[in-house]
Amino acid sequence: MASNAALGKLILAATFSLFFYYVFWVAVLPFMVIDARDESWIYSLFPPMKFAFLVPALFGVVLVGGLSAFSLYHLRDELRVLFIRQLTMETWLVIGISGVTNGGKTTLAKSLESYFLAHQNKVFFKENLILNKVVALCQDDYFLPVDSPRHEVIKKLNHINWEILSSLDMDRMCQDIMKVLGQKFILYNCTQLRQTEDDSEMGEQVESMDEFNLFADHFLSNFLTKYDENGTGSRTTNIIKKSKNESYQNMSIKINILLLEGFLIFNHSFTRDLCNMKFHIHLPYERCYARRLQRVYDPPDVVGYFEMCVWPMYEKHYREFKGRKDIYVLNGEIPQESIFNYVLNCIKDLL
Repeated sequence: MASNAALGKLILAATFSLFFYYVFWVAVLPFMVIDARDESWIYSLFPPMKFAFLVPALFGVVLVGGLSAFSLYHLRDELRVLFIRQLTMETWLVIGISGVTNGGKTTLAKSLESYFLAHQNKVFFKENLILNKVVALCQDDYFLPVDSPRHEVIKKLNHINWEILSSLDMDRMCQDIMKVLGQKFILYNCTQLRQTEDDSEMGEQVESMDEFNLFADHFLSNFLTKYDENGTGSRTTNIIKKSKNESYQNMSIKINILLLEGFLIFNHSFTRDLCNMKFHIHLPYERCYARRLQRVYDPPDVVGYFEMCVWPMYEKHYREFKGRKDIYVLNGEIPQESIFNYVLNCIKDLL
C-alpha cells in the first residue's frame, strides 16, 4: 500500500514538473530578457522552439488515433450490424432433406413447404425474423432422360442405374439453385445436428463444425463462378453467424427459405455445403424393401434391381456422410407427423 502511494506521488510530481517545464518553455522563455553571458546556458536547457508545437501535435495524433482504434475495436459488432442492414443481399436459410428411397423425405419436404408458405410475411419463430420467400427444389426433377448416353447400365440386369450422381443433371440443378438465391446473397448460419449411437429415437443437438462447411465466414466468388450463369464471377455470399450481441439479437432480418430435397444432395459437395440445416431419413432394409414394392416407377424396377443396386448404392452413399456432425439422421419408421413436428422444433431451436 505504501509503495503504491509513493508511486502515485512520484507520478504526480513528474506530471507537475513536466507541466511547469512546458509552460516555462512556451510562455515564459520567449519573453525573457536574458543577459548575453547567460543566454547559452538557459537556452541549452530547452529544445528549439519549433518542437514546442510539434510535440503536442504528435501527441494529439497518437491520442486521437489510439482512442479511435480502441473505440472501433469495441464497436466492431455494432458496426458490422449496421453494415449488414445496408446490404442489398437477401438472407437465405437452406434446409436439406435427404434419405433412403421411400423413407418419407418428399412427404417431409412438402409438409415443411406448406407450413412455411402459410407463415409468409409473418414473424418466424423469433421476433427479429420475418419469413419472406419460400422455394422448394427436388432432385428427382433433374434425372437425365432415359435415352441419355451419360447413363450407366447394369449389364446383369440390362437396366439403367438410377442410384448414382451421374444419372442426374447436377450442373443444371446447381444453376437453378443459384438463380433462386440471386446474384448476391447471405446464408443464415445456425447450430447443426448429428446423431450418435447413444442418441434417443430422434437424436441430440450439438454445435456445428464450421470446417465442414465451404460457405463458412468468407466470400466464395471463385467457388460460385462455376454455377454463375454469366460466368462473371461477380457473385458473392457471406454468412450471418449467431451472436449473443444485443444489437444482433434486435436486428430485424427478412429471411428466405430454400428447401432442397433429394436422395443424393449430401453426396454432392455444392448442395451439401450450401445447406445449413441437414436432415437424413433412414430405414432398415426390410421396411425399405416393403415400401418399395408398393411403388410403381417409370421406368419400372426389374427383378433384382433393389437387391443388386438400390440398397447397395444407398449404403455406399450413406457411408460417405454418416460420420459428419452436421447431418441429423431421422428414424423413418416413426410416423410422418412426428418427424415433421420434431424437425420443425429443431428448426425453431436452431434459429
